[in-house]
Amino acid sequence: MTQEQPPAGAARPRRRSITAFVAGFVGAIVFNFLLLFLTASTLGGLGQNPSAVVVLASWLVTIALLAALYRLHPWSAYGALAGYAGLFALLLFFGGIFGPWSCFSPYGYPRG
Repeated sequence: MTQEQPPAGAARPRRRSITAFVAGFVGAIVFNFLLLFLTASTLGGLGQNPSAVVVLASWLVTIALLAALYRLHPWSAYGALAGYAGLFALLLFFGGIFGPWSCFSPYGYPRG
């Protein structure tokens, strides 16, 4: 049996990287809080529901961040998604159905 050689110029798949995953995880949580405080300072407080423009801008900036992380290393984007999912689940578990509003209001999460 002979092993086939990959064609010249073909890129090898990237390895899994724990460092990239953790960096994406922490970066997403930090970015979420920065976005929360930026929108709160723009709206005049944390008790306000954001407008549709703020919600759309928050989603676009977050998607652009995830795309940039994926371009750097796929596992950093996976870590960022895990960070968002973990933060959401933690707030949902400890804060009830409207608990995630405290962190995810810039994304249009409804307030009770």
